[in-house]
Amino acid sequence: MNEADSPISNSEYAIDQAPLDESESLRPELKESLSAVLAELRQGLDQNIESSIIAFRDSSEQAGEDEKLARQILMAGLGVKDHQVDVFRSSDNPDVLRYQERILTNIPGVEIVYSDTQDGGRAISLAINHDPSGIVRTSPTDIERVLRTTRTRGEFIKSVEAFGGHWNTKQEQVKNAQLLSIDIDECIYPGVDRRAPDDETIQMLANKLGSLSRSMKIILNTNRSAPETVRVLEDFERRGVILRGAMTEGGAIMIEKNADGQWEMKRNPDILEDEWQAMQVCLEVVKREYIDTNLGYAEPKVSALTFNLHRDSGTTGHQVLARIREELVERGLPTTMIDRGADVSEGGLQLLAGVDKAVGMRYIQHLEGVSKEECISVGDSKGDLPMFKESGVNAAPYNAARDAKLVADYYSPFDAEYGVLDIANQIETIKTR
Repeated sequence: MNEADSPISNSEYAIDQAPLDESESLRPELKESLSAVLAELRQGLDQNIESSIIAFRDSSEQAGEDEKLARQILMAGLGVKDHQVDVFRSSDNPDVLRYQERILTNIPGVEIVYSDTQDGGRAISLAINHDPSGIVRTSPTDIERVLRTTRTRGEFIKSVEAFGGHWNTKQEQVKNAQLLSIDIDECIYPGVDRRAPDDETIQMLANKLGSLSRSMKIILNTNRSAPETVRVLEDFERRGVILRGAMTEGGAIMIEKNADGQWEMKRNPDILEDEWQAMQVCLEVVKREYIDTNLGYAEPKVSALTFNLHRDSGTTGHQVLARIREELVERGLPTTMIDRGADVSEGGLQLLAGVDKAVGMRYIQHLEGVSKEECISVGDSKGDLPMFKESGVNAAPYNAARDAKLVADYYSPFDAEYGVLDIANQIETIKTR
């Protein structure tokens, strides 16, 4: 980056997910170049010196397949903990924007730097920072071995996936894990603002979870409504996979198969009776005074309230919340769910009889007789952090929010359902090794 260039913004950056031609040969020149880069990385780590290593440079306007593969090799081989993207105006031409992405890897002090060059191309380099702690840092020798032995891109990708190097420090915990908890929104299925998932990919994910369920129990842990979550479980069942069940609505509702083979919704007994009654009053007040009078609408939940006001309602979420509090006080019921942190805005509010996803994790751990250390959680948002705290190992897809990425033991280089499929592959590889 030219020192005269000035940053104008910082934003999320999405990896190009375009598929590689996996049948094409892995060019000897690329293998030789990347092998040299990894050897130089190992030397820099051994000597604990600061250095910058050019891993790839493409001067063409459109970076080719080699660039995608080089990027995937480095991200898969070194792991990804966090990333930051800066957008700059070029000092040579203020109308031209240039990008630089810094990817913090799982090797302490090592970053992958991906940037536009002044000649219109792209460059990938490794930045090695001096580590004053003196901790021994290990370079990914397995990746070097893979480069020496694979012939095609497809073989290389499969070999890297089999490495499972991102879980280096917790492979024994992954191997011994008994429970896998997965969020739904933006992990398995999209939120309302994202494209529909690819049906073939969801089927591949279902097949993988079915295979993985032979060695561990798999549940969904979500704030979606219980009826919506039942539909997700039914969809997986149609695809040939019966999951253990689901915790929904802030851990308040457990969904599992009953004796007749039907999905059944049950209250979490850890939710106190008076809090459950208080939620029913909340639902009653909102329906009577706001939904039936056409001032707003609510999602069909059993133990939670997600309510949205129409724009012309003439009231606010704060006023609705005040009215609910008034009714609870009049009936002598606790206002705990309001006091501990209602999600409220001008346009609506959300209340949970449960507290958060940690409640659901603790309940399912009790039912299954497993410890926190025997659990793996997969999530993408700040709302998944309580679930992460109740798990020994955590993972996140590439599209995850910064809060989730920073505490994940494995941060997949793939987005959403592709990322969860990658995570499931990694877990199964470690368990069957």
